[in-house]
Amino acid sequence: MNYNQNGSLMNEIFIPKGFSQLIDGLLSDAQPQKSEQRFSLRTDVIERENAFALHIALPGVSREEVKIALKDSQLTISGERKSPYGESEKLLRGENRFGAFSRTFNLPENADAENITAEMKDGVLTVEIGKRDPEAGIRSIEIK
Repeated sequence: MNYNQNGSLMNEIFIPKGFSQLIDGLLSDAQPQKSEQRFSLRTDVIERENAFALHIALPGVSREEVKIALKDSQLTISGERKSPYGESEKLLRGENRFGAFSRTFNLPENADAENITAEMKDGVLTVEIGKRDPEAGIRSIEIK
């Protein structure tokens, strides 16, 4: 998760490293090759008074196919969206993406790692990350 100058959460943005990458990305979106198709997580990040929320679109993915892990203030959401088409079917036009996915979010300092919940409903995974008081954990030391 990224922050603006005021310390507020803002959406992560993918910026291609060069013009050729941008063109390659546009061309691959226009004419996807089966071997190049991949499923990426589209995520809305919301900040509320007492929590952060991630809303991740996962159409066609069951909750059993999604894994959420937390390690060192990094929340990783991974899984796989499997193709519903069989080997004997010929895909004439493929605009849907399938395959493994993974995305990692760096939690802000005031995130409460002990207060994270997840719910999947209607193809949307919602992950709630509670906030903790920034003053919590600070101990005053008396000077003698």
